[in-house]
Amino acid sequence: MRQMPARPAYGTQMRSEWAPCLLFSALLWSCASDDDADVASTDSAAPSLPPAPVENATLLFQDVTSWSGLARAGNDTGPGVSAIDVNDDGLDDVLFSSGPGLGVWLNRGDGSFSDPLPVTSSGGMAGFGAQLVGEAHLDMMVVHGDGLLELYEGLGDGRFRPMPSFPSPPRAGTGASVTFGDFDYSGRLSVFFARTNLPCPESGRLSDGSPCNERTSPSSLPAAAPVYFSHTESGFVDTTAAAGLAAPARLLAAMAIDVNGDGPLDLILGTDGGVRDPVYLSNGKGSFVERGLELGFERGTAAMGLDAADIDGDGDMEIFVSDQFPSRGGVLWEKGPSGRYLETGAKHGLGELEQYSVWGVGLHDFDSDGDIDLMCCSGSPMGSDGTAVGQERLYFENDGTGLFTRRTANGSALDLVSEARGMAFADFDDDGDIDAVVSSLRQGVQLLRNDLPQGNAVKLRLDYPWYGPVVGAVVTVSAGAKSIRRWVTGTPSFGGSSSMTIHVGIGGAPAADAVEVRWPHGATQVFSEPVAAGTTVTLTYAP
Repeated sequence: MRQMPARPAYGTQMRSEWAPCLLFSALLWSCASDDDADVASTDSAAPSLPPAPVENATLLFQDVTSWSGLARAGNDTGPGVSAIDVNDDGLDDVLFSSGPGLGVWLNRGDGSFSDPLPVTSSGGMAGFGAQLVGEAHLDMMVVHGDGLLELYEGLGDGRFRPMPSFPSPPRAGTGASVTFGDFDYSGRLSVFFARTNLPCPESGRLSDGSPCNERTSPSSLPAAAPVYFSHTESGFVDTTAAAGLAAPARLLAAMAIDVNGDGPLDLILGTDGGVRDPVYLSNGKGSFVERGLELGFERGTAAMGLDAADIDGDGDMEIFVSDQFPSRGGVLWEKGPSGRYLETGAKHGLGELEQYSVWGVGLHDFDSDGDIDLMCCSGSPMGSDGTAVGQERLYFENDGTGLFTRRTANGSALDLVSEARGMAFADFDDDGDIDAVVSSLRQGVQLLRNDLPQGNAVKLRLDYPWYGPVVGAVVTVSAGAKSIRRWVTGTPSFGGSSSMTIHVGIGGAPAADAVEVRWPHGATQVFSEPVAAGTTVTLTYAP
C-alpha cells in the first residue's frame, strides 16, 4: 500500500489568474467568487414536456432524443460527447459540441434536458471531466482539433470558467483525446493528451514532394507526439520527455488502467494506421516504459476507443479496442495462462464486428443480469472527399460465460444510421439501468433509452478525498454466490467521459451482500452492510 499525502489544496497557485466567465447567450457572469455567483444553472423557463415515451422491451433501446430536448443539439464540428454530473445534483448531464462551441445540457431528473449552458465560446471537439483544480466539482479538459488543450474549472452548478494558467501544449498536432490518472501517488490526477498527426508543412509539400492540403489523408502526415502534464504541488508541468512518453504516434484513444496488475496505473494507447498499440507501464513515480509487445499486444489496429471489464466472470480484466477498419471492427485482448494477452474476439462471438467501422464503445451490464455486455457505435472513416458512410449501433448480449450474441429489433434506436463517433453511458432517467448517448458527424446527438428487461442492480459512488473519478479503484461486489468486479478506468470509449457512478447488475439477488473497494493507493476497505437492489449508495474512504 502506498502512503498518500495530505489532501492537496487543488489549484492554489493557478486560481490567481481568472479570465472572465462565459455565459450563455454571450453575456458575462460575475467572476468575483463562488459565493457571489447568485444565478442558478436551472432551466426554469423550459417548456413543460409531454410524458416520456412508454417503455417497450421489444425495442431493446428506444430513441427518446426528440422528447428529451437533445434534438436541439446540432453538431457541425465535434465528434465528442460526455455524460457527467456537472452540477452536483446526482444526475448525469450531457456535454456536447453545438454551434460555435461546447455546451452542457442539464438533466432535469427524468432523462430530459434543459437548454444548454456554454463551456466554451468557440471551438472544442470534445470535453473530458475530472476533479483537477476545484475542491469537489468536476472540471473540464477541452480538446480542440488544432492541438489546443484548455482547462476549465467547474463551479458546481453547470458553469465553467477558463484557467489561463494551464500550460499550452506545443501547437503541433491534431488533438484527439485525454485521459487522467494519479501515476505517481501524489494525490492529484495528471493529464495525458493524445494527438494524431502533424499539420501540413509550411511549404505545402510532403517529404516525397507531393502537395499537402485539406484533402491530404492524415495517414500521409507525420505522427505527432503526445503531451503529458504532471500535476505537481505548484500546478501542471509538461514532463513528457522525462516521463518517457515523447515517442510520436497517431493516437486516437488513451485509457489509464493497471494493465499488468502490479498496482501503479499504466497507459494503453490506441493508434491509427494499422500499427501495434503502445502499452506504457508505470513505475509508480511518474515515468513509463513501453512494454506492449512483451505483454502480447502484437496485433495492429486503427484504434478509436478502449474499454476494460471482466467479460467471463473469472475475475481478470479483458480489454476491448474498437477499430475503424471494417476488416477488424474490434479487438478483444484476454490474458492467457502465461500472463501475456491474446486476441480472442472471434472466440467470444465478436466476429460480426469485422463488418463495421467501430468507434465509441462500452462494456456494461445493460440488462443487469450480472455479466458484462457490449455496446458500440459505428461509421466508416471519412474519405478524401469529406464523406463517410453511416452505420447502425451494435448491441451484443453476454450469455454469462463471455460468449456474445448480437441482438436486434425492428424500430429500435439501434437501427439509426449515421457517421457515429463518440459514445457515452449513464443512467440518465435514474431508473436503475444504463442508457447511452451517441454523437455523429454533421448530426445532433442520439439518446438511446434502455428498455431491456432488467435484473436487479445497485449503483455505487466512490468518495475519495483526493480526486474523482477514482481512476485505479477496483470494486468487488458479493451477491449470493456471485463475485462481480469492476475497474474504474481513465476515460474509456471515444470522445468524452461517462458517468462516475458504478452500475453493478446482481441478477436475481435481492441485495449486494458486501462491497470491497481497493483504492488507487492500494488500501482495501470492506463495506459489509448489504446494499438493497434498486438503491444508490456512496462508499467513503476511511483511513
